[in-house]
Amino acid sequence: MDRGWYLRFLIVIGCVIGAWLVLWPSVSPWVAAPDTILTTFTRRIALGLDIQGGMRLAYEVEVDEAVIDRRDLRAQQVFEDLCERFEICDPEAEGGPTDENLAETRERVRVETLRDNPQGFRFTFTDPADASHLDHDLVSGYDLRESSRVEGTVTLEIRDEAVERLRETAVEQARETIEERIDELGLREASVMVRETNIIIELPGASDEQFDDVREIIGRTARLEFLVVDDESDFVHGLTD
Repeated sequence: MDRGWYLRFLIVIGCVIGAWLVLWPSVSPWVAAPDTILTTFTRRIALGLDIQGGMRLAYEVEVDEAVIDRRDLRAQQVFEDLCERFEICDPEAEGGPTDENLAETRERVRVETLRDNPQGFRFTFTDPADASHLDHDLVSGYDLRESSRVEGTVTLEIRDEAVERLRETAVEQARETIEERIDELGLREASVMVRETNIIIELPGASDEQFDDVREIIGRTARLEFLVVDDESDFVHGLTD
């Protein structure tokens, strides 16, 4: 038998021994490993709930709250733009429009949200001719579309594609925030998954104490809130379990 065969055989044996040493700490609950092995190879394989048991938490992200916050923001922005177009507000003024400016603008236009549509809001102009100030150029500067215009009443909505991006951002930010909070506890085997608008947290092999710690650190307030950075502003969405 040639020497090349022996060399290949020794390489295979070496790989098997090395693989076992790396995996040994992960199976140490069943096959006790020496302390030197546990301290040398510190990484563990997450065995999952189906193998070693554990606990699971499920939270639902209140994505509709993010949509409502964005709608309210856009309504306020368009209202202030109309204040400038009415030549009531000075666009160069520091600190934005004053309370007097806004009060005078409200005498010419009223803005209200739609109860049956969390994406929409309506402007009603005292003088129907003023509705011409709310034109395509103004609306196109935001993620909005005009859904109806009847005399002095104009209804706007956040575009569907913008709402979808907003929902995805809200869920992803919720997942990242939860992961950051769990990392504070040093639970390497914990996994955080997204299923539609739900955040699933699995804690394989977690003790009752660790489980309570995770619930406490995630739910530091009665309504867990995250600040999500928008391209121009901030909105807040919540999480409920």
